[in-house]
Amino acid sequence: MQPLTNVMMSLNINDKLMALKSIERIIQLCGQNIRNDGWRVIIINVGKASEIGEQQSFIMGATESKQQVSGASSDLVRYEQLVLQNGFKCLKLIISNYIQSLGQDNFVSIFTCIQRFAQSDNENINSNLTAIAMFMNVADYTAKLTRELNDKKVNVRKSQVSSTS
Repeated sequence: MQPLTNVMMSLNINDKLMALKSIERIIQLCGQNIRNDGWRVIIINVGKASEIGEQQSFIMGATESKQQVSGASSDLVRYEQLVLQNGFKCLKLIISNYIQSLGQDNFVSIFTCIQRFAQSDNENINSNLTAIAMFMNVADYTAKLTRELNDKKVNVRKSQVSSTS
């Protein structure tokens, strides 16, 4: 996973797009075999996709906007959108298919990742709203886990009371 992390830190937007497509493929093919540390690395790298607009603005300089950059501005915007879309696709894949595989220590990472996409300066408001809905999905899952844990505690107590009687 370290090579993908290195590529995600690259300033080349096309490299980031290819890394995210690789991450998506890894999740699709091997998601059931990924463990806590692997999920953490994947989630952190997926979250980096939400920062793409900020990084490119920094690279171009504070005084230039994307539209002021001559020639490649439409390509840059298109690639930024592709990086955002692919990162968001990976996040949705993790939450919809592998939330139960995440350890408790990864929930902070997943919430941070969701927050980044919810707050991203994305022209597609639907993805921002979908990211906000993801908070509810994760909250529902954690509530379900809490109910199951409480039910187990009640059953243990009942069995202890009945065994002492």
